[in-house]
Amino acid sequence: MKIKVALFDTQTSNIKSVYYALLKTGFSVTIIKSSLDFKDRYDGFIFPGIGSFRSVIENLKKKDIDKIIMDQINSIPSMFICVGMQILFEGSDEFGFTEGLGIVKGSVKKIPSIFEDRDIKVPVIGWNNVKSSNIDSKRSIIEKNSQRPYYFTHSFYCDPSETKIISSLARIKNFEYCSSISLNKINALQFHPEKSGLDGLKLYKNFFNICKTK
Repeated sequence: MKIKVALFDTQTSNIKSVYYALLKTGFSVTIIKSSLDFKDRYDGFIFPGIGSFRSVIENLKKKDIDKIIMDQINSIPSMFICVGMQILFEGSDEFGFTEGLGIVKGSVKKIPSIFEDRDIKVPVIGWNNVKSSNIDSKRSIIEKNSQRPYYFTHSFYCDPSETKIISSLARIKNFEYCSSISLNKINALQFHPEKSGLDGLKLYKNFFNICKTK
């Protein structure tokens, strides 16, 4: 059984890494560069990461991809990665305030360079442990009672208004923050599963299974 997934291209992302990870997982992948490419019926869609919040928002609005997201977000499973997770929120402080899609209540904030008198090197680049949290949904790709390392590269983090949607947490020294959310048909990750080895591929497989049983 072929599971068809739409992969959005914002012109700023590491789309090839995500594309090959999806193929390896078993998906049939269509790259969507504008709303005009979204012609088929898909079992799910993925929004990859990398890029500044403002540039990603501007690019997707130029191509009317924001309209596709808003139209499909409650209909089929979706997966948002890194800055893809951030654009779901109401806004970001990166390069001055920029309005997000507002699908998730909350904001995107700069990781503090000092927290509880301890220095934090920003941007955060490299591996960090991710611990599952508040998972009561069969729609979450983060597994219950799990703690695994994933690859991060970011300077900003998401601060949801409702903590119950947080599916995992990460910690930098004493600073703990939301590293993923699960809400309705949405899974969003601050880290990069396509750069996280077998543990990352497992998350794509979990998403595959969700799409298969949607």
